[in-house]
Formats: sequence, C-alpha cells, structure tokens
Amino acid sequence: MTMPKRLRFRPGPGPCSPASAHAQLYFGAKAALVDYDLPDSDPGVSGVFVLGSPFWRNRDLQLALEGELTLPVVDSEVGGNDAGFESLGVFGALRTRGPVHFIGRVGLVQGEIGTRDELAAAFGFGIGLRSGGYRWRFEYTAYTVEDVDVDVLSVGLQF
Repeated sequence: MTMPKRLRFRPGPGPCSPASAHAQLYFGAKAALVDYDLPDSDPGVSGVFVLGSPFWRNRDLQLALEGELTLPVVDSEVGGNDAGFESLGVFGALRTRGPVHFIGRVGLVQGEIGTRDELAAAFGFGIGLRSGGYRWRFEYTAYTVEDVDVDVLSVGLQF
C-alpha cells in the first residue's frame, strides 16, 4: 500500500496581491499645454512632475498612487493679464499592461490660477508607450478651479 504524498502550502505573493506589485517608485516629467475655458484667454505652457508608486497589479492591470506638481513655464493670458496655473495633486492611477497601454487617473488637486485658488477633483486619461527603458505618456487632464474649467494636454517621460 502506498501513502499519498503530502501537499505543502507555501504562502506567498499571488498574481493579484499587493506584494506582487513590485513596489518601486517612478518619476515622470511632462510638458503641458494649459487652456482655460474663459473668454479672451490664450493657452500657457507648464512643467509637470510626477512621483508614483504601484501598490497592486495583476496580469492585465496596475494601480498606483501618484503625486503631481504643475508649475507654469509660460503664463497663460486672460484678458491681457498673465494667469499661470499651479497645482499640487494626489491621483489614483490605473494602467493597462503592454507596450501600448491606457492610463486613467482620478484625484484631488489644489489648483491656483492667478488669484483663484481651490481644492478640486480632477480626472484624466491617456495613452502610454513603452520603448526601451522609458515610458512615454500622452495625457489629457481636466480640473475646475472656482468655476473655471482647466484643460491640460501633456506629453512626457516616466523613468
């Protein structure tokens, strides 16, 4: 008579566990075109800096927490006056896996346009491309600061 072999259970990170996210920080820098939904406004250019960390992933998706700082490079003009856009935000980001991937983001942003200042919700989406060791990000993000819609179109690299 033969005895059945014992099965051993070894706990460890599975395909959908937080430990399998390979938590590592990433940094990104983007150039952005900023446009306000105001009469007599001309778009400006901003620099956007992102620091993020994935906290969950499976075979097809990854979730990350991102901090974002936006600083004006060339101020927008509203009615002949300079009105740069500054913001500091926290986003939850969802990214599909693969060399070409979808990016979706939702977060809270402290945004400032000239003298207007408000904590507001923000959302964004985009396309990412992985080439070599870099990830290119092409994104659209929308904010509302004191009833002024802000549209940000950006392109950048994630390291």
